[in-house]
Amino acid sequence: MRLRYTAATAVYTVQGGIPKTGDSLKVTLAIAHKGSGQKRRHKVDLYEDKQVERLAREVSVALGLDATIIADELRSLADALDAYRDQQVKAAAPQVASYPLTAAERNAALSFLQAPDLLNRLNDLLGNTGIIGEENPRLFLLLIALSHKMAQPLHALIQGSSGSGKTRLLRQISDCMPPESVTRLTRVSDKVLYNYPETYFVNRLLCLEDIDGLSEEAEFALRELQSNGELNSATSIKLDDGRITSGQKTVRGPIGSLACTTRGRSTRTT
Repeated sequence: MRLRYTAATAVYTVQGGIPKTGDSLKVTLAIAHKGSGQKRRHKVDLYEDKQVERLAREVSVALGLDATIIADELRSLADALDAYRDQQVKAAAPQVASYPLTAAERNAALSFLQAPDLLNRLNDLLGNTGIIGEENPRLFLLLIALSHKMAQPLHALIQGSSGSGKTRLLRQISDCMPPESVTRLTRVSDKVLYNYPETYFVNRLLCLEDIDGLSEEAEFALRELQSNGELNSATSIKLDDGRITSGQKTVRGPIGSLACTTRGRSTRTT
């Protein structure tokens, strides 16, 4: 992979790509004089001013260019690479489907919300979807599920013995939400919540069909998303040149959540 940046006095070619994390900008540069074509290759972290100034002095001697101008061009190159990296990150992020309401749909929704006796009408509609009985719990769970779009979403734990229908109730309620806003999981491994894209969980409803099976590490990650609205973890990152460095990965919320348990009493924060 090669990236070329043409400035006033020199042409800068980044060889081997750029780091994927934002805490450094270590690159291998080929710097060519625009007039003579003379070229020098160097490795430099463009975020380190001392390295940039030292490189500018070395290039000025080798290629007969002004060190101050070279330093300014290197800083401009760093800005351009930052912008390029941001574009790559955005392009690689999974695209969440969006289905904006038409004017007619929006007006119908507003009319429904503004009409009297909203909660009872919602409860009747829940019955029409096939959620039979449990009038109070089903309405309560619907309101909690709807809160995933709010700044401070709510969370619910559905308790019942095996075969009591709690998982079916969770699925029926979550099916009332826009599918692009719901993640429903049967099993969660130790580190999986840390590995989602940064904005994946923002105002999303997370449904766990068996919270009892979570390990201590996975349960801790879930609680952090629920209470703090984000996960931060230190991680090892392999650079394009093969070296390993440290970095930080963030997964952001907030989330609303529904979960099922067979435990008669739970100490989890909900």
